[in-house]
Amino acid sequence: MGFKRLLKKVIKKRPQMTTNENSEPIYLNLLTDFGFKKIFGEENSKEILIDFLNEILRPKGIQLSSIYYQNTELIGKQDSVRSVFFDLYCKTSEGEDIIVEIQRASQLYFKDRTVAYASAAIQKQTQKRKDWNYQLKPVYLIAIMDFAFKEEFGLTDKLLNYVQLTDLESGNIFYQKLLLVYLKIGKFTKTEEELETHFDKWLYLIRNLGQLQEIPIQLKESIFMSVMEKAKVGKLSKSDRFLYDQSLKAYRDNYAALETARYEGKVEGKVENTQEIAINLINLGASLELISQATGLNVEDIEKLKDSMK
Repeated sequence: MGFKRLLKKVIKKRPQMTTNENSEPIYLNLLTDFGFKKIFGEENSKEILIDFLNEILRPKGIQLSSIYYQNTELIGKQDSVRSVFFDLYCKTSEGEDIIVEIQRASQLYFKDRTVAYASAAIQKQTQKRKDWNYQLKPVYLIAIMDFAFKEEFGLTDKLLNYVQLTDLESGNIFYQKLLLVYLKIGKFTKTEEELETHFDKWLYLIRNLGQLQEIPIQLKESIFMSVMEKAKVGKLSKSDRFLYDQSLKAYRDNYAALETARYEGKVEGKVENTQEIAINLINLGASLELISQATGLNVEDIEKLKDSMK
């Protein structure tokens, strides 16, 4: 089967973003870049973000009462050190760093990336000042993943994983101030009728908001009503609607292309042949970032491969 014909087949099978393909969506899809940042990343979103983060951090005894949005770009101190870009970056009034990343596709070095991002926040605390005695403030990184880590990554097969530095012999936590949280939202499959906890409702909303045509009874709480009011597509300005449409298109294209790459790998019996998958995606005009997500190849290698095809 030709690759483009295969792509059309996968697109045809993909989940629809609304209950009616021909109707206008009522609410934003929160798994798009625009939708996620619109609901959680604006100045008037603090109460919403705090409520969501507290549901994630409460099991570790962490309760947030205030946050301050920070510049999502951390610039390297030297020309040889690259800058990093977070999806969301906040501080508490106590100076604790909170990084939130949403990742929609498996990436070969995603675990390394989360550690690098947390390390960048720690490094920022070491800026030169005369009175610094090496005391660090806590850094919490929360990765919301629409995929699951493979078994060899060392995480249990749970919806939510908490990772800290521990003593290998005793299992005791060695360092409390660095916490990596991995939320595998793709594993959440509860229906509206099965929602029990406040956290259940949050996950259901994030996974399904873009498809809802009306407010479910279980979500008629003030915080969720605030989210849904803020997420109304009809309230977007013309420029924001354009940005959202582009973000939604990228989300759908990425889904289709990634599914096609996986499917072709299975059909051809070449799941491990990442170079061939990369070539197919290059021929389709996929972005370097998407190809990197689908194959695990770094951007430099993809560019070299692209040049060799000319």
